[in-house]
Amino acid sequence: MDKEKLIVLPPIDNYSSRQEWETACWREILESKELLSLLITSHERRDLVNRAAAMDKIISGKSYQEIGKELWISPQTISV
Repeated sequence: MDKEKLIVLPPIDNYSSRQEWETACWREILESKELLSLLITSHERRDLVNRAAAMDKIISGKSYQEIGKELWISPQTISV
């Protein structure tokens, strides 16, 4: 893994606000699968996958109870 290719974040001085810089950095992180894999833990990855799956199931009309049973997560977790 080439470290120089992983560091793709733009300098904060190029942006007028921290929010603008964070948005630009997030875009860069999403484009680099290797960098994203290095930055998030297995627990964060599992949480992200569960959130995406829960959102998909909510959109498809499933109840919080059905979603919780399928994904092994509580209704409170789904509603967050």
